[in-house]
Amino acid sequence: MKNLNNTIISMSKALFYGIITTLIFSSYLIAGNTSAQHKSVKDVKISLEVENASMPQVFRSIEDETDFIFSYVHDQVNASADLVTLKANNESVESILKTVMQKTGFSFKQTGATISVYFVPPPQPAPKTETRTDDRIITGKVTDENDQPLPGASIYVKGTNQGTVADNDGNYSLEIPDGEVVLAFTFIGYVTEEISVGAANVLNTQLLPDVKTLDDIVVIGYGEQSKRKVTGAISKVTAKDLENIPVASFDQALQGQMPGVHVSSTGTPGGAVLVRIRGQTSINAGNEPLYVVDGVPIISGSLDSRTEGFIGQFNTLSNINPRDIASIEVLKDAGATAIYGSRGANGVVLITTKKGRNGNTNINLDVFSGIGKVTKKLDVLNSEEYLMIKKEAYINDGRPIPDDLANSDVSVDTDWQEEVLRTANISQYQLSIDGGNERTTFYASASFRNEQTVLQNSGLKRGNLRLNLDHQASDNLGIGATVSLNRENNNTFTRSGGNGSSLLNAIIARPNVTVRDDLGNYTQPVLQFGFFPINPVAELIEPRLENTTSKVIASTYIDYNILPEFKFRIDAGYDFHIQQHDLFYPTSTL
Repeated sequence: MKNLNNTIISMSKALFYGIITTLIFSSYLIAGNTSAQHKSVKDVKISLEVENASMPQVFRSIEDETDFIFSYVHDQVNASADLVTLKANNESVESILKTVMQKTGFSFKQTGATISVYFVPPPQPAPKTETRTDDRIITGKVTDENDQPLPGASIYVKGTNQGTVADNDGNYSLEIPDGEVVLAFTFIGYVTEEISVGAANVLNTQLLPDVKTLDDIVVIGYGEQSKRKVTGAISKVTAKDLENIPVASFDQALQGQMPGVHVSSTGTPGGAVLVRIRGQTSINAGNEPLYVVDGVPIISGSLDSRTEGFIGQFNTLSNINPRDIASIEVLKDAGATAIYGSRGANGVVLITTKKGRNGNTNINLDVFSGIGKVTKKLDVLNSEEYLMIKKEAYINDGRPIPDDLANSDVSVDTDWQEEVLRTANISQYQLSIDGGNERTTFYASASFRNEQTVLQNSGLKRGNLRLNLDHQASDNLGIGATVSLNRENNNTFTRSGGNGSSLLNAIIARPNVTVRDDLGNYTQPVLQFGFFPINPVAELIEPRLENTTSKVIASTYIDYNILPEFKFRIDAGYDFHIQQHDLFYPTSTL
């Protein structure tokens, strides 16, 4: 295995130096660690006027005027029937919040730029029950790392449902059984503390912030930072969040994963996907966000604006294999334009692919298989019912029944939905290998996906090859490169011409007509509503409707640490894209 590792590293180095010479576009990026101190709610003053507004509406108004973000349990706050009417002129956020919450039973606490809102239940009168002689009362105070009270903190006896909450000053009082008792102290955003009471009657506790999530690394455009230092609106999903979602493209996998990111799709493999970050930003101009893969802004959307047949319905981002993605960050605020200019006005989606790791070479085989099936078809008329209604229509209109209708054979009963639909097979295979040593790491993968749709003669086939290299040439100098080769063949058919879609034609086709006549030729069942006669099965089987996309994404970088807090970086990227449409309609479909 060690020889294999060294061989791969040697080959990777040779390929890396070849890639550098082919890339011609460069951008310079100087990144440094930055941090920001958030002002207190006591110091930030705003003017605000609301009338009969709910608490969430007041929070949103404050968010629009400040950099604060509110965190609360929606069900609790929305359940509050109290409406707020106030007029504040250059008052502190703290004063406004106290006015809003003074009669609601809610309180708040600031942590950085986040204001946590929580419910503090009113003190309950002691139950009129006889106190057991083996119970005792314990009191205390719950504070944070700065010795500030934590109102609303939960205190309970571990292993029981016996507990209480701290009041506005962080004080609590709890009746506990005598003997060995362990109290648990919890608060949102803080580490749970468990303390053995012993013989004490007073127990004060200090809770510490849960820094695990704050130490997560996020990509911010200029580089990477820990979440605790990020002041902008950023959402992140990782490979673990995506690995169990069976979709053809990563943008479909974002659906329901991030707040403020709306994703809708046609439902077809490789089909068009609509991504909107914080809603529509323009009426006439585009609303698509900018996509950046390993530092390279890439082409998104179809290259052809025509709509005949299926052209214009494809998504070029489906070339990117979701299994190769390590994380996806979405920049949702106006700060994205400071990095990417006007291209980032609709938000930026930063995609980081997987890297190699120092250690033994790991070989992973990922196999996925599934089926797709229509769970319920439309209930339409059979031949007998159809002919009866058609004859009644002629009689009610005072016209004679045509001979072909009067002599129709009711034994012919074609279920056109059954003819055009099928059970679709889905399969995907991926082989990846990663490893490296202290100086060089690599990640390589090859994958193939074959996905049919429930409509006959349509589906998606995609192949991907990827190689990611990183090499630490010296203590201060680092270099790396990524190369992705992708090819996709998509014949997902969604006809948008005047004849309607294939599935619509199948629904309204006459059931008393066979798919083919006695000579083996396709029939042309007369369609209602004035549509041109066409055979739904022939429309799917006979045309040659293929979209072939080839895409190459490559990037390289040189990283040099001039000082511990000052880094010089050169990036070069290349996005090559070819999209070819092949359409042919035989006369049998016209």
